[in-house]
Amino acid sequence: DISPSINPYLNHFASPAPNDGRILRCTMVRTRGKKKQVTYRLLTESGEELLTAVRRYDDFVVGMTSSESYAGMTDRAGVTPGGGSGSSGGGHPDYKRWQKQCFSLLRCPPDDAESRVYYAYNAVYDGRQLVPSGEPLMALAHGTLVASMHLPQVNTMRVAFPDPDAGSPLCSASYLTASLVTMEQVAAETSGEAAGSRGGSRSGSRGGTPPEQRRRGRRPHSVDNLQHAMAGGLVLLESRVPVWNQRTESYVLNFHGRATLASSKNLQLVPWQYVAPPSSPLNDATDNDSGAKRSNSTKRMPTLLYGKVDKDTYNLDYQHPLSAYHAFLIAVSVADW
Repeated sequence: DISPSINPYLNHFASPAPNDGRILRCTMVRTRGKKKQVTYRLLTESGEELLTAVRRYDDFVVGMTSSESYAGMTDRAGVTPGGGSGSSGGGHPDYKRWQKQCFSLLRCPPDDAESRVYYAYNAVYDGRQLVPSGEPLMALAHGTLVASMHLPQVNTMRVAFPDPDAGSPLCSASYLTASLVTMEQVAAETSGEAAGSRGGSRSGSRGGTPPEQRRRGRRPHSVDNLQHAMAGGLVLLESRVPVWNQRTESYVLNFHGRATLASSKNLQLVPWQYVAPPSSPLNDATDNDSGAKRSNSTKRMPTLLYGKVDKDTYNLDYQHPLSAYHAFLIAVSVADW
């Protein structure tokens, strides 16, 4: 849906990674400015620049740029255009010229929003600025999981976007958001813990599956809704939850050498799947070896890995069905949140 006239290489970055098990490795670099101004750049491991996102007002403007044009977009202090001298952004001529070649917006939630959901859109330039066009290309929800009153909360993330293998069917914002909320409800129901979102949303406390139904081992109705959505052409990803280490008194997760610094932003995304609670009859050893899946899940390479390696540098690895565009905006939302 994006005109090749914007950039002949754009279709490559918007296309999903090859479906052959390969993992594509990139690096994301952050440049800080004054106020809310911040720039993120997606680079290959060899240093070739792929995509750039610049925060302008409450949204990120996403486009493609070379290292030379990026240098022209920043002032001598390395501040994103509009980030200094009292400017609110968008006043730099080079920035405006670059913005006309941009193709997407990452719409950020207000700081006081009850639900921390980001939406990625195609965007068009209306003569003054980029504006969203059509339905969202992806929805991303951030929250926290409280595993125990005695343990620190864990940052979590859930992602929903049209499946490219199913022709990327058009999905409304409300449909994508409902899928994310349902994922959160299922997590709360199956774990028996309250999964709360930063900012106030606590779906684990709103209705859900009655305790007697869980004891009888019945699968929550919301699981069927999610599986129906996936069958209808929706990709659902969720964060891999780390394990609490009693000896180090910290959460641990294997990042396969791709994260060298501890950070609450370090993240792995894996395909959503329903795993029955350990005490449920649905989790019997004869039922698709679900117990084995649970124990082996952390050994599998994630669909997306985001790991900190320096103050403003992160490794970003992804595989099918994600594209460079998907992976980059997921990482930008993690860094922004």
